[in-house]
Amino acid sequence: MKKLELPKRRITLAKRIGKFLKENKAEAPVLLDLRKLWDEVDFFVIVTGQSTRHNQALCDRLIDALEEINIKPHHIEGYSSGDWILVDIGDIVVHIFSSDARDYYNLEMLWGPAMKYEL
Repeated sequence: MKKLELPKRRITLAKRIGKFLKENKAEAPVLLDLRKLWDEVDFFVIVTGQSTRHNQALCDRLIDALEEINIKPHHIEGYSSGDWILVDIGDIVVHIFSSDARDYYNLEMLWGPAMKYEL
């Protein structure tokens, strides 16, 4: 498993997070660039896990990898249920969904005007 590195640009970090999660068996990683649409957050990284336990493991691995590069999440939401876990690291918010939750909330459609990168 590759480690995360702290790049100078946030978009590079967001892409690396998506690729890191994909290497850990997350499915359908997508990066939404929200910089022109929302002042609060620059990027969403969206992935789908294979089960609630897998979602929790993805979150755990991500937090460990972020801590290795001195990034501590501001907030984590939904970990106990594992259906939709949100990891807020400031300018980047990571969404780890079950397939049903991802289909239901459909953030890619909700933020349709955002630039979308498949990872």
